[in-house]
Amino acid sequence: MAKRKNKPAGKGQGAGRPQGKSQGGGGQAGTAKGVAAQPAKAATAMRKRLPVVIAVGVIAVAAVVGIALQSQRTAKPKPVVTPAHELGPSGSEVRGDPNAKVLVEVFGDFQCPACKDWDLATAATITNLVSSGRVRFAYYPLSFIGPESERAAAASICAADEGAYWKYFELLWQNQPEKENSGYLSIDRLIGFGRDLQIATPAFEKCVRDQTYLPWIGKIADEGVKRKVQGTPTIFVNGKVLEHHTLEGLLAAVDSASKSSATPSPASGGSSVSPTESPPS
Repeated sequence: MAKRKNKPAGKGQGAGRPQGKSQGGGGQAGTAKGVAAQPAKAATAMRKRLPVVIAVGVIAVAAVVGIALQSQRTAKPKPVVTPAHELGPSGSEVRGDPNAKVLVEVFGDFQCPACKDWDLATAATITNLVSSGRVRFAYYPLSFIGPESERAAAASICAADEGAYWKYFELLWQNQPEKENSGYLSIDRLIGFGRDLQIATPAFEKCVRDQTYLPWIGKIADEGVKRKVQGTPTIFVNGKVLEHHTLEGLLAAVDSASKSSATPSPASGGSSVSPTESPPS
């Protein structure tokens, strides 16, 4: 089949018309202009809609944040449960004769290395002072360092309900992790410490898992604030801050307090709490 050849334009076929002015050429140019205009119009329309879309997005995000904050505000806080065992001054854990002339109080954190060092340096001496009737010893478990301090402190109160506070207390110092909040003081490990001491009753395990005494630890923290505790350990001897955290400093303060005629009391003026108040359910 022969190829079709286009005929040259003659005079009667518009040869004398300027290029682009013919009907066909004019239509193609108009179409090209229309196609070029479409993206520009679309961009203009998008620019007009964009502020509206952004505004709607901002409102939506604000609404979500507002709902979340409102949810936090309206969430019921966990109730404070008073421990089901006898407590010392201002809700502390206590041992020793209530009539002892000297009251030694320690605010500590089970993840605090300096608190561990203090316990290692003074534990035997404090035990002897308590056994002799010279000193009554009170401990306030704080949670300055983080969530694992909270867990350990709350678990220690569960151990106290089983009559084993001071054994659990010493076990926590012996097993203090090298790194704070490393995951070592997990709920399962804290229950395991109870098994080591043969106190892991169903009530103990539930108490530790439910973190029953976490709000109570918050109250202990409030007591620390009231007493202007700014670090751990903070030690009081008959209400006076112990400046020198050494065994010698402790013995000197105890001797001085023993010679005083003042009645020992915590600086806050707190008193013992009856074990019958709000026992855990």
